[in-house]
Formats: sequence, C-alpha cells, structure tokens
Amino acid sequence: MPFTTMPTPPSTNDPSNFATRADNVVAWLQTFVTEMNQYQAALTNLASGSPISINYIFSDTTTDADPGSGYLRLNQATQNSSTVIRANINDNNGVDVSAMLNTFDDSTSTVKGFIRLISIDDPNDWLIFSVSSLASPSGYKNITVAFVVGSAASPFTNGDSLLLSFVRTGDKGETGAGGSYDETAADLGTIVKPTAGTISEKYCKLALYASGSYTLPDLSTITGDIKFGLVCPSNASSPPSSVVTSDGWTISTGFSAGTEKSIMPTSVGTAHGTWGSCTMTPPTLDTITGSASNTANGTANLDTNLDVILFHDATNWYAAAANPSANDCGAAVTIGTYYSESYAAIFKDSTTTYVAFVATASNVTTVRAGSVNTGTLAITQGAAVTDSENMVDTPVKLSAGNYLTARYYASDLKSYTVSTTTVTAGTPAASGAAGTGVGNVKIARSSDTEAFIAYLATGGGTSSTRQMCFRIVTHSAGTLTLETAAGAATNTCKSNELRFLLPYTEGSTYIACAMDGTTSTTGNYYGGTASGTSATIGSISAKTNNLPAQFSTQTWKYQKKRPIKAYDSTTMVFGHLAAGPIAATISGSTLTWGSSGGPATTCDFLTDTTAGTSFYAVGASAFDKITISGTTISSSWQVAAVSPTIIASDTLTDKAASYSSVWHTWTLPSMSCAITATKWLYASGNNLIMCGTIS
Repeated sequence: MPFTTMPTPPSTNDPSNFATRADNVVAWLQTFVTEMNQYQAALTNLASGSPISINYIFSDTTTDADPGSGYLRLNQATQNSSTVIRANINDNNGVDVSAMLNTFDDSTSTVKGFIRLISIDDPNDWLIFSVSSLASPSGYKNITVAFVVGSAASPFTNGDSLLLSFVRTGDKGETGAGGSYDETAADLGTIVKPTAGTISEKYCKLALYASGSYTLPDLSTITGDIKFGLVCPSNASSPPSSVVTSDGWTISTGFSAGTEKSIMPTSVGTAHGTWGSCTMTPPTLDTITGSASNTANGTANLDTNLDVILFHDATNWYAAAANPSANDCGAAVTIGTYYSESYAAIFKDSTTTYVAFVATASNVTTVRAGSVNTGTLAITQGAAVTDSENMVDTPVKLSAGNYLTARYYASDLKSYTVSTTTVTAGTPAASGAAGTGVGNVKIARSSDTEAFIAYLATGGGTSSTRQMCFRIVTHSAGTLTLETAAGAATNTCKSNELRFLLPYTEGSTYIACAMDGTTSTTGNYYGGTASGTSATIGSISAKTNNLPAQFSTQTWKYQKKRPIKAYDSTTMVFGHLAAGPIAATISGSTLTWGSSGGPATTCDFLTDTTAGTSFYAVGASAFDKITISGTTISSSWQVAAVSPTIIASDTLTDKAASYSSVWHTWTLPSMSCAITATKWLYASGNNLIMCGTIS
C-alpha cells in the first residue's frame, strides 16, 4: 500500500523555515501512524486468508447495547459460551465498517460463515464462532454465533486490541432430483474431545481421551448418511468405558487404554440409535425401595400406563403400582407374610383393580385385592382372605371377578369372586383325583364361566398307577359344578406326576402330560377337547426321553418361562423337552409328533410370534432361530453362550447376518420379569429397578 512521503525535516542551517518544517513533520507523523496501523491489518489479513478483517478494542461488558465507537463485546462473561457478538459500526480507527458487517449474513447457507477473534498483542489468544444471522440496532451489529473452538474459555481481557476476521460460507446448492441436500450433514472428520461432558457435534467422529461422563446428542435428528462415531485413540490413557445417550441409555464402548478402536451407530431411528454389537442398557425410570433383597414374581397391566408389581423380600409379600410413561412408582403395600413363591400370581381385575394369590404360611394361601389411585399410585387394599390349603397350580382367571384355584387336599378345587377390593371364597369341590399333592390336578380356562381340568384318577391296573382324565367345571356365584369326566382306561400314569395342562386353543383344545406309570423316562401326552360342558380325551401319545423336566413337581414355579407355543392352527412347538424342541400336529384330540430338531437342548423360553412364522428360542447355552415345516424343526442360525441373558426384539424379522443390530440383550437376575412387552422390572440388592422402553 502507498505511504505518504515524509516532508522536508527542519534544519538549523535554515532557521527561517525551521518552525514551519517542524510543524509539517509533526502532522505527517500522525498520518504515518494511521497508515502503519492499516498496513499491519493488511498483513494480518493476508496471513489469515480472510477477505474481511476489522480492528476492535475488546469490552468485557455483556449487556445488549452499543459498545461504543471502535469497541466489540460478547454477551456472556464466559466468552466461549457466547451466542452474540456486539460490534460497533466503526473500527478502532473510527472508520465506518457497517458495509462490511452487513455482508456477514449474505450467504444462503444455514451457516453464513465463520468469525475468528484474535488478540493483536498475543496471537495465542483466539476464539472461532460460526455465524447464523445478523441484526442491526442503532450504531452497532448483533451477530448471532455458535462457538466452534478456541484457545481458552475466556482468552481476552478488557481493553485488548482484537482483530475480527470473517470468512463467508458459499451459497447453498440447488436441490438435486429425487433428493435433498443438508449442508449440516457434511462430514467434519475427527474432532478431539479432551474432556467429558455433553456432545453436540453430530457429523464427525469424536476422539475420546478422558474418563468421565459423556452424553451423546439426539441421534434421531441426524439426516442423510450416518457420519457420527466415537474413537478411542491408541494414545488415550483413560478412555470412557461407556457413554450415555440423550434419552438415558448407556452404551458400552469397549474402549481400553492403549488400544485403538472405533464404534458408530448402525441406525439412528431413535434418540439412542442402535450400536451394532455394543451392549445397550435401558435407562432406570424409577425404583421401588425394599427392606431386604427383593424378588419380582409377576405384574398385572391394568391400563396403558398402569402396572401393579407383585414381589417379596425375606419377610413379606408386597404390591406396588407403576406408571412407566411418567417414570413413577408408588409406595409398596404389604399383602401378607412371605412363605414361598411357588404358584404366586397377580391378575388384572379392572383398569384400576387387581387380585393377588400368594403363599403366606405352611398350608396357607392368601387372596387379596387392591385398588390403585391413578394419580398418586397409592394402593388401597381390601381384607385378606385365607385358605388353609396350599395351591398346587397357578390360579386361573375365568373372567373379571371370577377365579379358580387348585388345592392340595381332597376337595381340591375352590373358586373366588372379587368385587373391587372385596374377595369372597366359594365352596370347595373335589375334582375326582385319586390322590393329593402338586402333581394330581391342573386347571385351565375354557370360558368366562367354565374351566377345563386334568387330573389323575384311580386306574391303570395297579394301586400305584393312575389314569388321565379331563372334565369341565362350571362356576356360578361361587358354586362349582363338575360335569361328566372323560378318562382313558388304557392309559397308565404315575401317581402325583401330572406335569402340565396347557390350552392350545382356549375353549376347545388342550394338551396334558404325565409321567408314565412304569418308566421314569417316558412322558404320556394327551390331547383333549372341550365343547360346552363336555370334555373328550384322546389316546396316549408317549414320548421316550422327552419329559418336560422344568414342569416337574419339584422345580416348576410361577416364573417367566414360556417353553410351549402354538405355531399355527394345527401345530404346537414343545421346547422344554430333553432332546430339543419337537413339533406336534393336533387333529381333534389326537397328537401326531414330529422329530426333534434345531437346538439340541431344552429351551427355557420361546418368543411370542404371529401364526405360521419362526420362533426365537433361548436355551441353556444358545439362542436360536427355529423354523418349522410340517412337524420338522430346524435351526436357521444360532448365537452361542447367551444364558442367562434375557433377549427382546424390536421386530421378529430375520436379521441373521447382522442380528446384533435389532436385538438388545441384558444380563439381569433370573427372576426379572416384563412389566409390558417393552419395559422390564428386576431386583437389584434391596430395590426393584424399572427399566425403560426397548426400542
């Protein structure tokens, strides 16, 4: 740039012009200072590669007002948290720069450009902001910005000389045919995150060095290709072992010091996304506090956002209400003294009431109903009704207000009616079973007023053998009427070894199993039908080495195992058999067996599925997808070593090649149970922990 030539200096050799020349040199010096300042700015401008650079004096005042001629201020005392830069329309030389400032929002892109503030006295002090908009109060500009990066949280002090450099962003491109362009989705590469805290960047890989709590952004707001990820550099000394999502999930990173690794979500349909093979833990919504180690035994879903949990500690049985959508649990109420968790059950009676059946002492069953205040989640209980007999099967709900239990002794059937919180016991009746005990009678629902029962009656040729019988029991106002029994005189079953009775099609088709009377390795299976008050029994269908041990009188309790499932209108899958799952077709009361297939082990759990589709089976040592063709079972793929993991699925679609992207796993205590299909409750020390939505 041109500089004004220095005038002739004063000289003692020319005393007559000395004063005039001295005045001229003094005036020139003022011009020279201005020109040198402009030259310095130009040199800095060239070094920054910026088309616009303006000199300002920094003011540490933060109020929204004109900072004064030549001054610039920020709207926050902590400078890198500022969202507005307030710049006077004159620079620190008094030159009007409003025309340049007005160009700061000219770009049609969302991000208009980037401002760099740098100390002229110490170039190591600097901040960079992105620009999104510009406002023009009288005498100054309010520039809306977002912090990008800087040398320190607050590098400037009051009175510092600053250089403001602005780089404009190019205009937004045209929308292409069949798609759209989001310029915020540009891949920013790898950004170092040296300290824990909230992460806002969504289009980059973040290198995490320090241990501590990291919170991820809402991944569902990512558009276009997924460009978000986390990196553990090889020189990270204490990388985080987990991070937390914006909606409270915990993602295990698998990061360790000295080992380079990167992870990224495979889908971003939710705020927490899906993270491939990373373990995902749902958020804890609320806790029910207990006085000793609690065990959850069941739940009753009364309404969309209202569940009642049945649980116990070493002393008592309890009930507590929960509203999963509000992340809230009510106070627990005591049902009675804890004795045993065998056959404990809780049922919905209405949208605000429930009824619980529990063992409270030796040979004592307690039945108690409660009502829930949907606002406070407080429970009001009615009086406890006790029965001086043990239950020998899980109670059955026939309809709202009408329940049936199977008892230990001769009069082994008993009904209960419930009205709000009042429980009334009916008169006991005898099923026809020859003996007493857990393995002599089983019950299932047939209709609102009828139950289908299986029992072992006298027969089979010896004093120690029994014959399987079916019959309908009608319930009316607490009175039980036993209809005509159907028994197979040729069958031979072992006394007290009736393993299970399950409805295949409730109200019409049932299956029962008992141990053979002459061998301890053969199960006698029977099909049964119900029609009104009439029951029929099919012929024996024996299966050697295929007794469902988990249904035996010694080990079966009211737990969350679901080992037998209907496949379609004619086929049922039996998972709890010694040689692995077996399918059977049912025609009337006749069973026809296939052969074992798929996982060669018993299955503790078969997932719910729609008719005619595949099952997912959880066994002692593997997780399988099993398919059925006729009565032939095969395993299409397997994940080994999952027990005792509980597995739940977003969808029951086949993702064999990348199953980890749609399945979520947690290793929880074995007595955990589902509140709904997407929420879980489990015991942890003295408390019951409710977990959030599986999605």
